[in-house]
Amino acid sequence: GVGADTPFAIAAQIDSSAGLSAQITGTATPGSGTVELAATGQLPLGLANRALAPRSISGTLGFDLALSGAPSLENLSGQLRTSGARVTLPLLQTSLEGVSADARLSGGRLSLDVDANLATGGTLGAAGTIALTQAGFPAQITLSGRSLRLVDPTLYSALVDTADITLAGPLTGALRVGGAITLGPGEVN
Repeated sequence: GVGADTPFAIAAQIDSSAGLSAQITGTATPGSGTVELAATGQLPLGLANRALAPRSISGTLGFDLALSGAPSLENLSGQLRTSGARVTLPLLQTSLEGVSADARLSGGRLSLDVDANLATGGTLGAAGTIALTQAGFPAQITLSGRSLRLVDPTLYSALVDTADITLAGPLTGALRVGGAITLGPGEVN
């Protein structure tokens, strides 16, 4: 017979017209409240555009995740990745092109490594960690920029030779920002 300690097998395939596709396999044990699940697939980043407006994002996020034990962020592990994504930044009159991101989940922490090209010139990178299970989401992130060209055709053109900035502390609270920015030649119209 089937008892509370008998695991249920789970096998699901999800495909939506919005571009989400996922395969989920594993087991769930009702008596202990534990699961052993694996999920792989992809989803369009554009699903976040309503929350990001006036900015927008395009591309695809691939995921390969596992949940082992009680359903919680501490027990979720795996990888999220994208390559060739694009983020428009209309207030800065530019965009981030060729965004390549690799994020890993483990023990309630998200480790990330991101690289992108600024459409008006230069490269940007970000690397660090975010504690997803702690109040305020404490983070330690390093941002770096090289040869960044910022342009507003009616006002200015400026070059940021180097930018090395650290973000430390809770993302939802008193985040500490520090670092150094070296400016290159600029023009004001």
